[in-house]
Parts: sequence; C-alpha cells; structure tokens
Amino acid sequence: MENLNETIQFLIQSLQTYTGNNPIWILYPVALILIWFLGKKGDRKLFIGVFVTECLTIFNPFVVKVLLDVFGFGTRFVRFLWIIVFFITIGYALTLLIFASAKTGVRILTGGICLVLIVTLGIPVFRGTEDFPYKKATNAYFVGQEILDLSSIIHSEGIEQPRILSDGLLLVYRQYDPDVRSYVSRRILQKIEKTSEEKFMKKKKIKDWMKKIVAVYYYHDYSLPAEEFQSLVRGSKVDYIISATPELDEYLSGTTMYVLGQTENYRVWKVV
Repeated sequence: MENLNETIQFLIQSLQTYTGNNPIWILYPVALILIWFLGKKGDRKLFIGVFVTECLTIFNPFVVKVLLDVFGFGTRFVRFLWIIVFFITIGYALTLLIFASAKTGVRILTGGICLVLIVTLGIPVFRGTEDFPYKKATNAYFVGQEILDLSSIIHSEGIEQPRILSDGLLLVYRQYDPDVRSYVSRRILQKIEKTSEEKFMKKKKIKDWMKKIVAVYYYHDYSLPAEEFQSLVRGSKVDYIISATPELDEYLSGTTMYVLGQTENYRVWKVV
C-alpha cells in the first residue's frame, strides 16, 4: 500500500510538472464533461475513448509502477504525457460551448467568458511569475550561450568526434552539437542515476576499470589515486572531462591534465 501511495504521488507530481503547476488543468475534466453532453457520438468516442485509454495506461498507478521498476523512467515519465490531447480537448469543448446557441450575441458573450476564464486560470509565459518555465531564445540555435561556449572549447583542438566524460549535460549539449561521443551511454547513465554506488559496484556486466571511473566522476568517490584515474580515462580514449564542482577540479589538479577552457559553470579538462 505504501508503494502504491508513492506511485500515486509521483503521478500527481508528474501532472503538475507537465502543466507547470498551472491551474488551467482543471479545464481538462470540465472539457470532457462538456463533450459528453454537447458533442456528437463520434466526439464522445474519440475524446472520452482517449481519456479511458489514459486511465488504463499512463494514469494507472499499477502500470506506472511497472514502468518505473522495469525501465527506470523516473522524471522522464513526464514525456509520456504528450499522449494527453490536453489543449485540443479544451479548445474543442469550448468551441462546442460557444456554438451551442444559434444567437450571435450569446456566442460572443460565451466566447468572451471562455477567454476570460483561460486568461485567469492560465499563467503568462514571459511574465506573471518570477521563475517562468520558458525563456526567450538568445540565439538562432535555441540553446543557452554556455552550450555554445562549451562547443567552441571542445572543438578548439580540431579532434574529430571527441569523446567526453560528462554528466546529463551532454544529453542537452548534443541537441546542438551531435558531433561528440559520450563516454557513458544513456543506458548506463540511467543505471547510475537510480543506483547507489555500492549496488553499482556489484554489477557483474560492467568492467572494473569503468566502475572506477564512474565511482570518481559520478559518485564523487575520490579514494582512487588521481594518477590511476588519469591512466584509466586515457586508456578509455576519453579526450575531455567536463567538471562542474570545485571538488573534482581539485582532484584532477593532482594529475598532468589541465583546463583547456572554462565557462560560467563548467571547466573542460584536457586528458593527456
């Protein structure tokens, strides 16, 4: 029962994340009710059918628990919520409501009320909150300036498809610059995120030398001599290490590796 409650709480948190804690979410169930009463038979089959499917799958705490346990989706579960035809359902229901009357005046009044309701419940994208979920693009690539700066540093030596030791940052970075290779695959990174160091070190399918690198970089276990770590990453043909913490910087400074360049939050260490 405790696990079920945790799964339900996770579902609620995912929905809040999906909507950005936006109270406009309440219009979705209201829209389904309107479609049930005002829509045609085909409308009910389509929109209510989708909702029933959602309840049996992505809204089902038992199914979600299996997904989390087997695949380790974690917060990435939110991506599944694109299945919800959220705004389409609301828009279609409000259209039915507006055109439910044949009188033009009533339609205009109903449309005005709907508009006020949406504006009141919604949250403006670029104003209205101190920390809004979207930011205006500062360049043509729609990524942060720091990503561009990192790319300039990484490619400054002209290495073809350099191999990088990095955390989840590389998942975002590769959206702009796919011409880099990650030392750790997405699959291994997912295992690291949901596994303690003790359990990860017991995995038999992962090589011992890789476990040592992971222990230092991802679990911040600096008990391994820095020179041995340098030898391991060099032997793994890693070209650069991206550091985001002063502790890792201090650890790497005990080797002959050096900082090739840095941005506001990251240092790019050259593996030699």
